[in-house]
Amino acid sequence: MLQADAWDQAEIWLQEFVERYPEDNRWARIRLAQLLLRNGRPKAALQQLKGMQTEGLNEGLLKVARKVLQQAQEMRRQGISDADPFA
Repeated sequence: MLQADAWDQAEIWLQEFVERYPEDNRWARIRLAQLLLRNGRPKAALQQLKGMQTEGLNEGLLKVARKVLQQAQEMRRQGISDADPFA
């Protein structure tokens, strides 16, 4: 869905996966954080990554998580607030 630019649908499904599978949702949390950041919601993106264990995470997802984390933190430092998710 992310590759097909179905962002709204992807967000719904990723949130569902995160809630339904708390023991195996790291990949979904990272992709959801990436999507939230893309939608101008750095605080929400950081919230998805907060407390996530990175041990054993594959290198590709780890790179994405680090990039999202850095970009979201920079946006917050610049004073960018989360956009309204329902706008």
